Amino acid sequence: MSISGDDFSESVGVVQAAKGEADVLLKGLGEKQDIKKILEMPNRASIRREVSHTNFITSSVLKDSMLALEKIADLKVVAHGRYPEAERCRLSLGHPDVFTSDPDIVSALRFLCLSGVSGNFEFSPCSHGDFIGAILGTRIVREKLGDIIVQAWRKKGAHVLVPELVYFLVSTLDKVGNVSVNCKNTCRRS
Repeated sequence: MSISGDDFSESVGVVQAAKGEADVLLKGLGEKQDIKKILEMPNRASIRREVSHTNFITSSVLKDSMLALEKIADLKVVAHGRYPEAERCRLSLGHPDVFTSDPDIVSALRFLCLSGVSGNFEFSPCSHGDFIGAILGTRIVREKLGDIIVQAWRKKGAHVLVPELVYFLVSTLDKVGNVSVNCKNTCRRS
């Protein structure tokens, strides 16, 4: 059986990436720094026999990361962001055996926490940017923040996806724009 030049270079690319030379897999892809960090995760997850989770990433980084990660053998990758149309998602990746054997991992993919932010926005409406600004003002970095779903039609507030930081956000966010707000943990199965 012969191997064509393309097959050979792709096989070599996977081997080189496994040795830490992710640059081969990054050819032709966009935001290389973000993708390079993600490409370092499979090796770490394999050594530790665990599932690793990325921070929230944009759809372009998600697409390029998936293209690069699909070339790595013995790796399962799942993108999730609370709902199918989510603009910001996280990747969970690990060896297929580990991925399905730990019940906490399987449930984590279906169980992402939201923080419900409510207030009387009828006389002082707030935009998506107002909510982002207020949340970033609590010192939560953008990478830990998923989608913000503003309930403009009800003028009541927003739902914010912050899995690991939901309790922090509930205890620190007290104002969006000029409106005093209440936050609550609204974790539920998706």
